[in-house]
Amino acid sequence: MLRYHDMKPRLSIIVPVHNASPYIGHCLETISRQGLSPDDYEVIMVDDGSTDDSLDLCRELSDERNVKILHRENGGAGRARNAGIAEARGKYVYCLDVDDSLEDGSLSILLGQCFDQNLDAVFFGALVEYASEEVKTSDPQDDRYFERRQSPRVRTGEELLVEQQQTRNFCAQPCMHIARRQLLVDNNIRFAEGIVNEDNLYVFHTTIHSQRANVDPHPYYRYVVRPRSVTTETRGTLRQFDAHFYLAREFYRDYLAAIDQGKDDLAWAIWTLIDWYLEVAVDALISADSRMEKPTASDPVSLSVYHRLFERILDEREARLAAESQALALEQQLAKTGLRRAAEALFRKTKRASGGHR
Repeated sequence: MLRYHDMKPRLSIIVPVHNASPYIGHCLETISRQGLSPDDYEVIMVDDGSTDDSLDLCRELSDERNVKILHRENGGAGRARNAGIAEARGKYVYCLDVDDSLEDGSLSILLGQCFDQNLDAVFFGALVEYASEEVKTSDPQDDRYFERRQSPRVRTGEELLVEQQQTRNFCAQPCMHIARRQLLVDNNIRFAEGIVNEDNLYVFHTTIHSQRANVDPHPYYRYVVRPRSVTTETRGTLRQFDAHFYLAREFYRDYLAAIDQGKDDLAWAIWTLIDWYLEVAVDALISADSRMEKPTASDPVSLSVYHRLFERILDEREARLAAESQALALEQQLAKTGLRRAAEALFRKTKRASGGHR
């Protein structure tokens, strides 16, 4: 007789859990209402070093044959998701945040699209909900970020990214797509670890490596904005600077690869992302300037290294585009964003704070 553990589910649902005991029951209930039979899916709940009763509650509420509980030392959502994906057996993988939800029957519909169209990934929309009116006032979201404006049709992920960036609509939410597990394995696609916005590279690489990607614009996902989120708490801090500057450098590698392969449209789309990440990084470092009067050993990277890294990526950017006879376009773009001007002003301020050493 074929045992359960010998069977391959069609979908693996990865749920990172950290001090989330109020939401675990609702999360499992949400999954149970997705129109999937127990043999269709597995749930992998990864306890990320919770200090409340989350782990015990997971074990208590998940008395089902297709629910697996992992426990890891606290390492952040990215590391927890990576651990879950490493254990996944499904043909497709979906990451669900424990405190969000899905419209009933969503995963059945989306998984059906994946199999019917032999997709590497399907991307879908979301609705924003607020935990309270106070949160809605203090942390309003741009609903347009969660929309999927592209038409439903199968195309490559590279084509999809270009379409998205034509309207600045790249959405780095891992809970808003389902991906083929083999795509993640073959391309070593993982979440970044140890930074905020750890999901940006994961979504980006899932997108561009997909040979068959589709969009379902329906808002299946429910993104719930709650107080004291990591994203909110790190705005205008060195952690936000570290994350966005790291992401800009990582995207820069893909930009150069696209240039070398003659993929001009893709290179342009990636460049628009780099511009945005650098702009956010500059803004974050300026906001955190009062905390940076002196470099300290606890800083992830010293100020002098920050100076060199900023100058290097900006200079490489200028030289590369000039070599491609795009100097005029670069000047126009820099004049529009003021990025070079902001960076130079920042260098002067931080060099004074660090004693002028580089």
